[in-house]
Amino acid sequence: MKALLFFPGSILHGGRFYYDSTQDALRVKVKNQKLDKLVEWLKYEFIDQKEDGVTIAMSWEKRMIPFKVDVDRKASQIAAFINDFRTMRRYSDFIDAANWCIKYPNQYTTNVGMGRAYSAKGDYKNALTYMEAAVSQAPDEGSINNLQAMIINLTEGKNVN
Repeated sequence: MKALLFFPGSILHGGRFYYDSTQDALRVKVKNQKLDKLVEWLKYEFIDQKEDGVTIAMSWEKRMIPFKVDVDRKASQIAAFINDFRTMRRYSDFIDAANWCIKYPNQYTTNVGMGRAYSAKGDYKNALTYMEAAVSQAPDEGSINNLQAMIINLTEGKNVN
């Protein structure tokens, strides 16, 4: 038996009185399973947890609807760091970012971050080393173009931030 899961694109488009299916961010059909025991209250469980995803199971009455959620944890964390640094942050946030770089050395985001940090300090020689290393790790052509522009600025003794 299949169930339809839908995820509204906004909290404003949810609820039984205001629901509009055209505003859904995602709709998926998933298999559901019959349960032997009655689950009186709607229950959510996180099962089969892994570093890159989890299976979420919703149980109610005599049915369970499990569905898998995958995530690129590294990309999500980097996006969170970037967003956090757009505002005034506590010093501990910078320590968290530094620890990330220590845990994941010589990766694109680490190399770009280190390059920017050295550039901000005026150490263009070390900044250049990290930016050049990041070029071969860049995820797409736009990133490569941005890195090449930063490399030119660094070789000219200019800050890239």
